[in-house]
Amino acid sequence: MPILDEPKYPVIDAEPSISRVVSNFNASDWQTWAGSTAGTAVLGYLSTSGAYRMHRPSAVMGGIVGGLGGYMIAYQRSWGRLVGLNENSADVAANQPRFSRMPFE
Repeated sequence: MPILDEPKYPVIDAEPSISRVVSNFNASDWQTWAGSTAGTAVLGYLSTSGAYRMHRPSAVMGGIVGGLGGYMIAYQRSWGRLVGLNENSADVAANQPRFSRMPFE
């Protein structure tokens, strides 16, 4: 994926893999994902006021759509921190190498 803006923060990984991006999710990303899933499931349930039999399918569909949307938002935020487009001071500190020099030099 090409980056059109210059990174404003230190770059941790210029081309992160999907597993690297997902493993970099922080608590805020997980809250965004869970909150959008739960919120849209409730919204789907409440949107069918007249049809009694449609409450559950609407809630399930709302949860699925909200879950996918929340995942995409969390993924974008995590990816932006890894490539240096979003503020990433906590991630930079967590990804520092353990050794100041290579062992056995």
